[in-house]
Amino acid sequence: MDYFASDFHLGHNKPFIYEKRGFSSIEEHDTSILSEVSKLTAKDTLYYLGDFTFKSKVEDILKYYEFFKCKVVFITGNHDKYILQNKKYFDRFIFVDSLFNYKYNRNLIVLCHYPMRNWDRSHYNSWHLFGHIHDKTDFGGKTLNITIDNIGKFILSYNDIEEYMKSRPNNYNFIEKE
Repeated sequence: MDYFASDFHLGHNKPFIYEKRGFSSIEEHDTSILSEVSKLTAKDTLYYLGDFTFKSKVEDILKYYEFFKCKVVFITGNHDKYILQNKKYFDRFIFVDSLFNYKYNRNLIVLCHYPMRNWDRSHYNSWHLFGHIHDKTDFGGKTLNITIDNIGKFILSYNDIEEYMKSRPNNYNFIEKE
């Protein structure tokens, strides 16, 4: 199955990260995330939309990596410089710079760490998933901020997203196909 996540901020020991998310410490926060990640199997793919960790030592980053048994398509975010400097150690991660077009059946989802106003085929109601924004800002249309700060979950399945998009209005630039 395909899953989507963003902005784990593992090891980011600042109260505005873990307290805002309902945890009493960064250790509790990270344990909760890694518990969810460890449920994914080698048959699963996680599309990860950036901001993995604040750790700078490869040994610390690899401790988190051990929990990932699934394939990961890693769309980079603004806090990913240390993992990118050491990406040779992360053989199950496929690194993508900035943007990825995910296709399922006839549906297109544009994945990016940052929110966009327009994206590929947005005028035909393609979807856009993003992270980066740590609040409940709604950009309207077929967009979804997939951070825990917005949705209350660390990981979403494709089915979760499909169900959410059913209730969303058309994109602001939607045009009927002729």
